[in-house]
Amino acid sequence: MDILGTKHSTGVTTEGHRISLYQRDGFPIYVRITFSCGSRFDPVGKAGLAHLYEHMVLTGTKTFPSKDKITDELQQYGGGIHASTSKEGININLAVADPIDLPQITKIYKSLFTEQVFDPEVFKNEREVVLVELMNREQKSTITVGDLFQEVCFSNSSLSRNAIGSIESINSVTIDDIADFHKKVISSPANIVISGGVSIDEAEQGFSNIGLQANDAKENSKESAVQIGGKVSIKKTSEQIIQMIFGFRTNSLGSPDFYNLEIASDIIGGGRSSLLMKKLRYEAGLVYGASSSQISFSDVGAWGVSTATPKKNLAKVVGLICEILREIRTNGFSAEQIEKSKNKMLKTKRYSLQSSESWVDLHTNKTNPTNNSDNCYNYIEQIQKTALEGINQIVKKYFVADNWYLALVGDVDEGEVKVNLS
Repeated sequence: MDILGTKHSTGVTTEGHRISLYQRDGFPIYVRITFSCGSRFDPVGKAGLAHLYEHMVLTGTKTFPSKDKITDELQQYGGGIHASTSKEGININLAVADPIDLPQITKIYKSLFTEQVFDPEVFKNEREVVLVELMNREQKSTITVGDLFQEVCFSNSSLSRNAIGSIESINSVTIDDIADFHKKVISSPANIVISGGVSIDEAEQGFSNIGLQANDAKENSKESAVQIGGKVSIKKTSEQIIQMIFGFRTNSLGSPDFYNLEIASDIIGGGRSSLLMKKLRYEAGLVYGASSSQISFSDVGAWGVSTATPKKNLAKVVGLICEILREIRTNGFSAEQIEKSKNKMLKTKRYSLQSSESWVDLHTNKTNPTNNSDNCYNYIEQIQKTALEGINQIVKKYFVADNWYLALVGDVDEGEVKVNLS
């Protein structure tokens, strides 16, 4: 398939690691190597290990003794380096402006994987940086409410904790833990996603022998999150603007339900013309903004409405959200709503998929890492295939009275809000 002059192909390294290439002749190269070693797999008592490792892996190697040396090396080729940790994976991203400079990327990856130093003094400093990051996170109510929602929605599982960990768990991580974790990372299955002006033959050759061990295809075990719906979780603060997420447990990333919920989410909370904005802002004047979205993992997911409102309006806002969802559950979406939404989403993707990084991001965020056939094209095809009946069925399946979760941050008590989905 060819979309926007982009050809998709797959390959494998000599060690057995998957390559997914979005070939765009002449475009800059953006590469993301994802290891299935995210924060949900952190050892008990050491939550935040994966995230702290992500910091340390870029702090220096034998060839590039500090992070600024690595950065300088790539910047002279118009590129950059970045890493991140999600609940399921650790991402290490490198880019260069000119496709002929792909060897600069593979050279740095090889140094990161085979020449790590893990200096104890650098580790102490970086651990302090992570503790500051944690404190900053806890002071931002817009982030806190997201953590709180996942905590209540995925209670009694590792998905309920944030990727950074706690003060206690971060302080429990040692430099030896980081070194041991590095061995685990480079011997775990890696998913290499590339976009830009490179062929699959060049990609397979370039990313073989960069220091990754043979892929033994062993998958980390996952805890099943216990589902107990109808729960409210509150972080009490002095803030009079209440941050809230109201949502439901759903299905895994890349499942048929996931694609149907993408359409439902767009109609309900996808922009200024959404049902939420019409009801909550334009008609009632209760909020500045409101949106809906999905968070999904390889085995489970959630869908939610996010907004903020003064404390005096909270009960009305929750009531109107429930009213919107009850009406949709009873009457369903119209064929016109769905076709408009599908057209909007597909055209928006066409507009947004203009950079090499955007193709890699879509692949990472909208596909299931455990599914070999899931990719950007699969996402676009599945959105096109969604139909009225299937979309209306998932509303009746998930937006029900025994499956909701509500997270609130601010000066509010549980008795001040009532959820009515009956």
